[in-house]
Amino acid sequence: MTNPTLLSVSDVRKSFATPRGPLKALDGVSFSIKPGETLALVGESGSGKSTLALVLLGLLGADSGMLAFDGRSAAPIADRAHRRPDRGLGIVFQNPHSSLNPRMKVRSLVAEPLKASSDLHGNALTDRVVTLLEQVGLGRQYMERYPHELSGGQMQRVAIARALALEPKLLILDEPTAALDVSVRMQILKLLKSLQEHHGTSYLYITHDLGTVDHIADQIIVMYLGRIVESGRVQDVFAAPRHPYTRALLDAVPTLDPRNRGVFVTLDGEVPSPVDRPSGCSFAPRCRWKTRRCTEIDPALEVADPGRAFACHHPLASGPDGNELDH
Repeated sequence: MTNPTLLSVSDVRKSFATPRGPLKALDGVSFSIKPGETLALVGESGSGKSTLALVLLGLLGADSGMLAFDGRSAAPIADRAHRRPDRGLGIVFQNPHSSLNPRMKVRSLVAEPLKASSDLHGNALTDRVVTLLEQVGLGRQYMERYPHELSGGQMQRVAIARALALEPKLLILDEPTAALDVSVRMQILKLLKSLQEHHGTSYLYITHDLGTVDHIADQIIVMYLGRIVESGRVQDVFAAPRHPYTRALLDAVPTLDPRNRGVFVTLDGEVPSPVDRPSGCSFAPRCRWKTRRCTEIDPALEVADPGRAFACHHPLASGPDGNELDH
């Protein structure tokens, strides 16, 4: 029996009004996540990753699209806007310095969602807070500390404990390690994997750093300018990326392997303005393999192998040399 779908979103669109015209932050995004699965959402700044997270949480209204969560029937995603967030959804933000109230002790920070959504109080509430802190590798002694008395990694552990307080089925991780040192970054990723194995929580892992994706994710979606340009299993996409943008992102990950020196695909230029999109393929101005067709016709997202899709007129070869076009 195949795993049921925990979250399914279809054709999500979100625009912002600007003096220069509408800014399309999300332009027809669709994907699904299964129970216990981690989906990585990657792309440069401005690709729409964080906007999507806010839309899913109902903190930002969408223009259109459908969403189904935890066995419920699909409903317009716009209906979620400004409603009380679903307790089945949690989030860990990028910077714990800004997401944790500096005037509250750890005890109160972790207990706050429990006070708002449960009848725990007194010793039962304290015991629950202690349990949550222990799950993220922090002892009882941290309860009376303020955020400024903690290291960056310890603050992020508190943020994770707080997010897990209501036992969400899906946890959105919005660049959860970006503000941390490399060594601490790996500790947090290992912690998240351990917690997932223990609780069965699904993750939507949002990042611009592909160097961390294969440590935590099962599936990957690559976004560019509000659209999905490639998706599939992490191992498949990393082994043979079909879209030039994915290839360039992977080549930007630092490596010590001398065999890879000099073979990287460089990514020149900046992400175009969502207000003034290029005609045809949005990635064409930065693509070394663009043709006239690329500048005139916007490629559709096509399904190749089961579970694998990409939007490119001239996809890279799926064989050993991923730097050659697949004609």
